[in-house]
Amino acid sequence: MDQPLVVKRHKDFQKVYDGLDGSLRKQADKKIQAIEADTWQGQGHRLKADLLGFRSADFQGQTYKIIFSYCKECRKVGRNTRLIGKCEFCPDMTDDTVILWRIVRHGSGERNGYRIVSRAMAKEFPPSP
Repeated sequence: MDQPLVVKRHKDFQKVYDGLDGSLRKQADKKIQAIEADTWQGQGHRLKADLLGFRSADFQGQTYKIIFSYCKECRKVGRNTRLIGKCEFCPDMTDDTVILWRIVRHGSGERNGYRIVSRAMAKEFPPSP
């Protein structure tokens, strides 16, 4: 890595983060530190389909997930712009930027948290017609 990693927090991430109780926030902080230290080497797992270009990292078991992107990787793999449009922040971000987009809660193993994130991202970054 040529430059120090820059971490940006999206307003939706920050809103949920601020609402976490103390113990959950400590767990989230540990995961954020791990993301900051090791993103390009594979912290979190790559998402597919409409969330191509994003990663997910669990905390508190698999109950909570941090959805984030690493700009270098996102540019390399490309977004599925038919489902989620281009990131408006992209021109201003260096390759060594991580954007923390969302924290989602998955209840009892349900996978719908990704669909919620996907819909929210499609509203924020609508695909081109």
